[in-house]
This record gives sequence, structure tokens and C-alpha cells, in this order.
Amino acid sequence: MEKYGWDRYRKEGLQELRQIKESPLFGNKNAQKSFLEIYYQIYHDEKEDQIKATVFYPESISNIVAQHRARTVIKDLRKSIDKFYASPEGKDAKFEIYFIAESGDYKLGIRPKKTNAQLFCPEETVSYNEHQYFIIRHRPAAMNRLRCLLLLIAPLLFLISLVILYVERFHSSWLIFFVGLSGVILSLGMAYIVIVLFKFNSRELVHLSSKYFLKDAIDHIALVSYSAKCPVVGCAGNVFISDEYDERVEDSGYVAKCSRDPKGHKFSIDARTLKGKRIKAKTRFPLMNIFR
Repeated sequence: MEKYGWDRYRKEGLQELRQIKESPLFGNKNAQKSFLEIYYQIYHDEKEDQIKATVFYPESISNIVAQHRARTVIKDLRKSIDKFYASPEGKDAKFEIYFIAESGDYKLGIRPKKTNAQLFCPEETVSYNEHQYFIIRHRPAAMNRLRCLLLLIAPLLFLISLVILYVERFHSSWLIFFVGLSGVILSLGMAYIVIVLFKFNSRELVHLSSKYFLKDAIDHIALVSYSAKCPVVGCAGNVFISDEYDERVEDSGYVAKCSRDPKGHKFSIDARTLKGKRIKAKTRFPLMNIFR
């Protein structure tokens, strides 16, 4: 699952939450301050995957009532956070807290605040088209149980299959040999599925092959691919998502490349908003700039 900056800036994010809550702007806004305190505790305990409407209302009320109440408070909280960063107190902040989605998702993100130079220099952004091929509905708890079950079965099946192949190597029973070989192949397939499911702990997208990815969208997993036009002026190439993964890249971590200039025109991709930003090439050795 995507961390939205908390894997890199958790300490700074907690400081921002505390500073926002203690700001004079939230003096008499008790409901919003209560939500900020809950956010602080959740992100402090690294339990952000549990964020939903009922977290803010632990008393026994229905999900519909909790969602209605939370939606109202968070709508006001969005405005208050925007006012905080527009105030003299917030303008000096080096990081900023933001909501990852306009509605429907209550998670927060933490990112470095843009400098004045970045604000006056427009970024080259790209908008992706998402193509879904099939969807598998699931519950997070059931997915965790499946992962643990496969983790137990796969190595056991692999060992049993190897024993069968070893015992039957001098016999002419092709049926038993075929069973053993099938068991090895099946156990390797299970191991691959376990690896993919474990990757979903820290990623929202997992590369399968060529242009295809698996996308974890909380209540379902979808086989998807993405396409876009390169936003660089005068290029008009096709942008495709590569299997190159870099944890330093914002959003999903995968690098999108232009078909006309795959080395120079690189972009990030956020699988939730279907947006991406230009990744500027960084020179490892400053002296090499002389020869550019």
C-alpha cells in the first residue's frame, strides 16, 4: 500500500500534525483538533492502513452515521489546513500535510513544501489513462490470511514434490513423476503469488510483465495498464510505465518513460489520482556538467 511520504518523512509529518493542532487557528475547533489528535496517534503507531470513518468515532454507531459525521468534519479540516499553510506560521514550514484524495479516502500524506522557485516554475505534469482488464474483489483481512496460508503450503509442497522426484527417478512410473513435477511448478507459482502479495504491503502497484500491473485498490485487485501522451513541448511521444522501480521517486515509485526520449523524458505516476510529474535527471558528478 502506498505510504504517501510517511515511509520517508514520518518524524517530520508527526511534527507538522502537532504544530497544526497547536496553532491558534484551531483554538475553538474541538472536533477538528480531536481528529488531528487521532491522526497523530495513528501515524505515530504506523497504523495508517486502519484509517476509516469509524476510527474517529469509537463508540458503537453505524458505518453510515460515522461516515456522515467524519465527512463533515474533514471537509472543514481541509479548509483549516489550507488556511494554516497560507498563514505566516505555515509559510515557514519545510513540510506540509495534505489529504491524498478529494473525497472518499481520509488518509493524509506528508511531503516537502515547494520553494518559491518551484512555485514560479510550472512542472511538466502528465495525466494517465487507466485500462482495467479484470477485477478481483477481496477483503484486506482475507488477503492476509491467504498470504499466510500460501506461505505455509508452498515450501511444504515444494519439499514433498522434490522427494517424490528423487524417489521415482529410477522407476518407470511416469504418472508419479508427473505428479511430483506438477507439485514443483505449482509450489513455485504459489511462491510468486506470495511475493506479489507481500509487495502490496508497501506498494499500490506491482509490475507483472511488459505493460501490465496489479493495482491494490483497498477492496479489490485489478489487472491494469496505463497510457499517456508526453507533455514535453514539441515531443508528443507515448508515455509508458516501465518496470524500473526507485523508492526515491514520489507516488508509486515506478518510472514512466517517453517512447521518443526514454532517458530524458521520465515521469512519476500516482495510481490513485492518475497524475504524474516530470523526474528531472540528476548528474552524479558535477564536473561532468562542463561537457554538456
